[in-house]
Amino acid sequence: MKITLTKISHNERLSEETHCFDATVKINGNPAFGVCNHGHGGNNEYYDLNGTNRQAVYAEVKKCEEYLEGLPFTTTKIHNKDGTFWKMSVSLDSVICDLVNDYLDKKNLTRMLRTSWVFANKEGVFTLRKTAHPNQVERESKTSILLNNLSRESALETYKQYSKKA
Repeated sequence: MKITLTKISHNERLSEETHCFDATVKINGNPAFGVCNHGHGGNNEYYDLNGTNRQAVYAEVKKCEEYLEGLPFTTTKIHNKDGTFWKMSVSLDSVICDLVNDYLDKKNLTRMLRTSWVFANKEGVFTLRKTAHPNQVERESKTSILLNNLSRESALETYKQYSKKA
């Protein structure tokens, strides 16, 4: 089962504890139902795209949850008291949160690449204006990864990896 999001509308100003967003959930490429969150820390809300059949939405959400229950646990970076990492089960809410995070990362990186030279290193992600002197860009390129020179997919993966370190 492939779960994706389209028609994502995100409101940063209204996002408090969770993302404030609205989107269409696609299952295996077909629009299945809508999802939204008001950004106040609650669970996502699922709704019928036509606004007529709530039972069909509940059935689709249940199918997704049952599928996700069969997936392996996700290992987090949170330590248990015994020093091991905490593992959590995969839920539809967590998958959708990850998809919204991916969408926001891609949107942010795309904007940065359009206006700046974007670098990544062990310190995190940083930018130089496109008007920076070529010597400065070359100097930074010796100690950092220049994301502008990577494919979009590689740049996004590198951005995700290094932006979490800052």
